[in-house]
Amino acid sequence: HIGYDVTGSVLGSIVTTVTVMLPSFLLVLYASHFIRRHKESAIIKGVFAGLRPVVIGLIASAALLLMNRQNFPDNTWSILIGVASFLLVYFTKIHPIFIICLAGVAGLVIY
Repeated sequence: HIGYDVTGSVLGSIVTTVTVMLPSFLLVLYASHFIRRHKESAIIKGVFAGLRPVVIGLIASAALLLMNRQNFPDNTWSILIGVASFLLVYFTKIHPIFIICLAGVAGLVIY
């Protein structure tokens, strides 16, 4: 948006987007190459083992922040959908992506 506002052209928008995204893309590309090369290392395995609880905590934090009266006026249905989704993932062999889609459809129908 800024590139388009400054230059008045789509080219400016493209150049701005590429220059903002390129450093992050290259860093992730290098990191994935490094991790793939050293995936058998005890240090890399330890780092990823330590990151698992952090990722779970971040996802849980985001979920708790989004559970408010503005997003879910009636928490009863939301809690039921969440519990049903968890139970389906935990006790069946249904793919989690399918269950997420089902939960989305249930939320769309209910809300």
